[in-house]
Amino acid sequence: MGFLKADTLSDCVDVWHLNVDGIVFEDFSLRYSYMLSADEIEKINGFMFEKDRLICLVSRVLLRLSLSSYSSCKAPEDWTFSREKYGKPYLVDGGSGELKFNLTHSGSFVCCAVTTAGEVGVDIETTTFIKDVDGVVNRFFATEEKEFLKTLAEYEKQPFFFRLWTIKESYVKALGVGMNIPFDSFCINTESILNARVDVRYEFDRANRKWQFFSQTHSRDAYPVAVAVLTDCQLNLVWRDASALLLSM
Repeated sequence: MGFLKADTLSDCVDVWHLNVDGIVFEDFSLRYSYMLSADEIEKINGFMFEKDRLICLVSRVLLRLSLSSYSSCKAPEDWTFSREKYGKPYLVDGGSGELKFNLTHSGSFVCCAVTTAGEVGVDIETTTFIKDVDGVVNRFFATEEKEFLKTLAEYEKQPFFFRLWTIKESYVKALGVGMNIPFDSFCINTESILNARVDVRYEFDRANRKWQFFSQTHSRDAYPVAVAVLTDCQLNLVWRDASALLLSM
């Protein structure tokens, strides 16, 4: 396995991505499950459907391989994890340059964001058609966000909804609170999304944190994806194909 320099992650966030189409669960498990802890294997086997077991397996393997790509002294099986109050995993034994990470998956894609710049959250979504998008917006979004979506034409609402949703997901995942805070308790500056420099209008606890956001689409299927990093640095986003990590093992 070739190694990247962890110190470069102070001014960028790497997003490792992998398409699980064509991966056979049994074959993948036989080749890579030696990397995983007993708890991880138990969690994987707890899923009823094979597609869910596959996504969980690939996610955990991708995480371990991604982390080891920045460390010449830690093999993928050497990393140990614990969880914060609301379930966000973190490294127990530190790591190269205090690595921060977050996982997401949707459809056929699994992604892992890694940086040392600050706490990170990543979200990717499959853009399935929502019949009552206005109802979902009214239920989950902040007042200012609702008002902005009302100004959009019908054909604009669905794509903008998914962009905004992934940004809000990445925000709560970076904070490590998940869905434990209401999505209408904080507000994204919707105008900033159009200007490609996303920022927060106000936070759920009215704190004044420094954020760096990225909002893009991934693959020819145009999956919306967002990354949030709790930092006052200006970062670059680097997409990395994780299939190269698999081939190196």
